[in-house]
Formats: sequence, C-alpha cells, structure tokens
Amino acid sequence: MADEVALFGQIALLLLAVACAYTDLATRTIPDRFTIGAVVVGIATNAYLGGAGFGRLASIGWILQPRTLTPSLADALLGLALGGGTLMALYAAGGMGMGDVKMMGAVGALGGVRFCLHALVWTSLAGAVMALLLLARQGRLRAGLAGTARWFSRRGPGPGGAPPGEQTEAARQTIPYGVAIAVGPVVAWSVEVWSVGGGGA
Repeated sequence: MADEVALFGQIALLLLAVACAYTDLATRTIPDRFTIGAVVVGIATNAYLGGAGFGRLASIGWILQPRTLTPSLADALLGLALGGGTLMALYAAGGMGMGDVKMMGAVGALGGVRFCLHALVWTSLAGAVMALLLLARQGRLRAGLAGTARWFSRRGPGPGGAPPGEQTEAARQTIPYGVAIAVGPVVAWSVEVWSVGGGGA
C-alpha cells in the first residue's frame, strides 16, 4: 500500500506541473483547485508514508542529508512554507501572481523541504532562461539586463528604462512563470530518479 501511495504522490506532482503550466500558458492563471488540491494531497500522502517527523526538527542537519523517498508531515509542511514563502517575497515586490506562490507551495508540500530546495534552484534557472529568451526575441536584451541591474541596486530608472514597478509588471504580464515553476520540480524529480537508479555512480 505504501508503494502505491508514494507513486500517487509522484504522479500528483507531475500532473500539477503539467496542468499549471498549460493553464498559465493558455489563460495566464493557475486555478486554486489545482494548487490547493495538491497541497492537501501532499500533506496527506507524506503524513501517511513518513508519520509526523517533528522529532527531527531539533537538528537542522537532517535537511542536508540525502532525501528519502517518503518525506514526513514535517517535511511537507516545511516544504510548503519554503516554496510559498520564497515566492511570496517576489509576489510582494510585484514580480509574479499569487497563483505562482501557491503552485510553488504545493510543490513543497508534495515533495518535502529538501526536494523543494532543489526545485527552487531549477525553477530559478528556468525562469532566467525564459526571461532572457523573451527579451532577446523582443530585441530588448541589453535594456532588460540594464533595468534588472538597476532594480537590484535600487538606483531607480535611468535613460531608456522604465521604473522597477513598471518593469516587473510588464514581465509578469508577458512571462508565464507557471511554466518555469513546472520545469523546476520536473527536472529535480528526474535528477532524483536518475540518482536513485544508480545513474550518478
């Protein structure tokens, strides 16, 4: 039974990625029924497979250990907080929508905190590549990079650039970040399966 539940959780993760990427591309929205439903599935399956797991929270070292295939309830809740909390900061800055925040939180709830860390890295890389490709396609690569540098340095707009708020709003309207968030966990999951299968030996 445990194997079937674990497989169900992995399938739910992949279905979440595909469904959210599709709806974000098609409508620029990520429905709550996908993300909230995935959070419920993630918490339930991980609690069933690994128990509560709160005893390990006394030591931070367990986060750095190789990820087990059955994260506990504690792992799922921390993954939910990590994924959602990280993107919440970007949402507060106007860089993405709340649907993106909920989607990343759902990834953390399904995969656990260690998996979420890996997924965030791949998601960041995928988002950066998407943004660069979009700017290059529009012929605004140099201006876009300059605007990003000003945004991070908090120097404000300069000649040829829009204010940071306008830049992030334009990016939010044109870049379906749900696709990048979908790519992150899929790549992280693929790397994990490859490693467990002995591909990294």
